[in-house]
Amino acid sequence: MQSMLLYGDLESGKFAYDFDGLHVQRAYWITRVGAVFLGLLDLAAPVLGWNDWDEEGLALRARFDPVAEEAARRYNALIEEAMSKRSSWA
Repeated sequence: MQSMLLYGDLESGKFAYDFDGLHVQRAYWITRVGAVFLGLLDLAAPVLGWNDWDEEGLALRARFDPVAEEAARRYNALIEEAMSKRSSWA
């Protein structure tokens, strides 16, 4: 199931390991990785002595969050559309 979510054309059930034409999937997974990375930076900043990270983190999130939300919305719409067209996910 994981590989289908990452590389798959959800309608046809075929894999596209080169992400050819899978722009929404690529955007979704890149934003997921970005969110995890920002969380890691939140944890590491105090240890690294980054005293201004709170301001920097907020500024980054102000630009990043709307993109991530849109990518998630489009990705979820693709999944819902594909599920409505397929009768079974066997």
